[in-house]
Amino acid sequence: MQLRRPPSRSRSTVRELIDLGGAASLVCRKFSLPFFDFNWHVHPEVELTLIIAGRGTRHVGDSIDDVLEGEVVLIGPGTPHTWHSQPGSAVGSLCIQFPAEPLLAAGGGIPELASLSSLFARARRGLLLDRQLGGEVASVMHEISRERSPLRRLSLLLDALARIESSRDASPLASVAWQPPDSARDRALERVLRFVHEHRAQPLP
Repeated sequence: MQLRRPPSRSRSTVRELIDLGGAASLVCRKFSLPFFDFNWHVHPEVELTLIIAGRGTRHVGDSIDDVLEGEVVLIGPGTPHTWHSQPGSAVGSLCIQFPAEPLLAAGGGIPELASLSSLFARARRGLLLDRQLGGEVASVMHEISRERSPLRRLSLLLDALARIESSRDASPLASVAWQPPDSARDRALERVLRFVHEHRAQPLP
């Protein structure tokens, strides 16, 4: 099921600070949690998320969708998002985050990287990979999580991005009308979002 919120240029978000540690251009984290807490947030890094276990709801931009185990989503820089599930059912995810700027800047001298600019622009609406493509990218993500060599991890990330960039099997999540947040109407819209989320299970009048 998919719902849409009224498109808005802004909403209140928590700005997540991602520490790359200074010795790497990406961070890879695996989460095992009792549930996904509702944490509407944004960051300038690109994010690739695999849902390893559990079900719930995914919020990206102005979209609200059911989460399926095994799904892979690419989220562009500055796009607010969160996953949420009810307590009582364990969940897990694998999350890779990296800044877009170094790769985009490198595209000036490495033409093979130039196509990442359009991919990251598409990802500002969030991209849900279909089952086959998602399975391929998920396998690469697991390799990244196990790999110790920083250079090898980077090459695997480029492999994953190349698979997405060359495929048509990635569907945008947020509507065409949606724009990243940039104004002062954030708090009111977040209250609406939270109300919809909290009462989503109730029957319509």
